[in-house]
Amino acid sequence: MKRFISALIALLVLNACSDKPKTEQLSKADIDDFKSYKVDIEIEAEPIQDFIEEVEIIGLEETDEALLSFVTDAFSMENHFVLKSGYKGDIFIYSKNGVFERKINRTGNGPEEYAVIGNMWAEGDTVVVFDSNRMRVVKYDFDGNFISGEKINHLGLHAMPYKDGYVLDMSLALVEDSLKYNLLFVDSDLYKISVANPYENPRPSGMIWLATSFSEYDEKVLFHHIYGDTIYSLIDYKAVPLFSIDFGDNWLWGQGDTYTNPAEERKLMTTSMVKMFFTEVSQQHILFTTISRNGTFLLDRESGAYHRFDLKNKGKGSFMMNAIGWNGAKMLFSTSSTDIAEFLEGIPAENVKFAEGNTLDEIESSENPVLMWVKFKVVTK
Repeated sequence: MKRFISALIALLVLNACSDKPKTEQLSKADIDDFKSYKVDIEIEAEPIQDFIEEVEIIGLEETDEALLSFVTDAFSMENHFVLKSGYKGDIFIYSKNGVFERKINRTGNGPEEYAVIGNMWAEGDTVVVFDSNRMRVVKYDFDGNFISGEKINHLGLHAMPYKDGYVLDMSLALVEDSLKYNLLFVDSDLYKISVANPYENPRPSGMIWLATSFSEYDEKVLFHHIYGDTIYSLIDYKAVPLFSIDFGDNWLWGQGDTYTNPAEERKLMTTSMVKMFFTEVSQQHILFTTISRNGTFLLDRESGAYHRFDLKNKGKGSFMMNAIGWNGAKMLFSTSSTDIAEFLEGIPAENVKFAEGNTLDEIESSENPVLMWVKFKVVTK
């Protein structure tokens, strides 16, 4: 009888576990097993508002010193947002409620200055700028005071902290000639540690793209070449495939002649085929935007289910939705203050909240961009 009862309890526990949603049973190791997701870019677009579970709106205070055009780069810290806006090298620091705190602009050619912000990030309470023009990593405190500046003796397109040093995207100048490595790892003194070659057909991109090829996910660094269909996780100085997006015949670089026939490549570049896409990855979702079709998709990493978002507004344009990055289950977007009221019309009022001190009237009266924390619903077929 005791054995029967023990077996019955074990069976009940097993059944209870099996009744849990699959996503709860999935471990990080499982979700990070390589997958290729087949995507039809021709599927009908659906209003993005239909897939938003909740949204928090944060207006960015407008002052004489803080007049932002649009957000081109940003990161979220515990108590601050750090934003890059426009092309003049301005860095703006805001509170989490959108209160302007200070502006940093150290553009120039001096030893304590940067020429171009290739990309930027935080190291503790330090703002770090990768100057892709002068190949320097320059650090400032939150008041804009210079801390240090170090020269990298390689022509990197973008950089990202990695272990105790940095990793560089070498798409503009592949490393070691015939071996043509895409990635270069350097230590804290900016000396070479290792190289990696994740793509079968690496090639210089021939262009500077504002969006960095690196992103963060689950305390890892991800790398995505702008002409690649695969996203790699950097593990122990190696590029390990995390997932790929299969666009079928709509993927330009899947055509056999694109790497060997320049004339055919130029011809294909004029078509509406997908030439590149940009991704943001969370434990559950992949948000990606395709170029040149300009489609934005949300994909569930476990099931592969996906939807294409309709971003059209009531006029002839579209909502400006710049995906900045995931924080857990929420995505941070920037958008236009002139769009926000119409955008919110499609979301139930109980699912919308404003950060402390924010009101819709005040946000609409400002010309500064707006930040939004968006939590999406579970993606289903």
